[in-house]
Amino acid sequence: LHTITAKLLVDSINGLTATGVIRKELFALILLPIVGDMAEYVTAVTVSVKDKLTLSFGVAVGVSIQIALCVIGFMVTLGWIIGKPLTLLFGLFESIVLFFTVLVVTHGVQDAKSNWLEGIILTCLY
Repeated sequence: LHTITAKLLVDSINGLTATGVIRKELFALILLPIVGDMAEYVTAVTVSVKDKLTLSFGVAVGVSIQIALCVIGFMVTLGWIIGKPLTLLFGLFESIVLFFTVLVVTHGVQDAKSNWLEGIILTCLY
């Protein structure tokens, strides 16, 4: 079922991006990994409801690292292979945002406790 759904999603990219509302780059780098990792998000929410916060943090941070390291690295390599320039050269704003994101996530997971405010902040950072 997951394979069929993923195939339908990939086949619909051209029709979705033809309208000009969503660019192919946004779809490939952001929306596709989010939809592809939906099972992990459901797992993180389910175990957090059962008061297993350490496992929930582990799943959520693991999925974020997976997307950051694997998908973006793969897209840069693929861009190099097909001749489309895509680099990991971040500007000043992106570097500052990344630094503060790592700082806030580290602070949020250090004590393995959370409240609604930390949850909202971590969700917004994601």
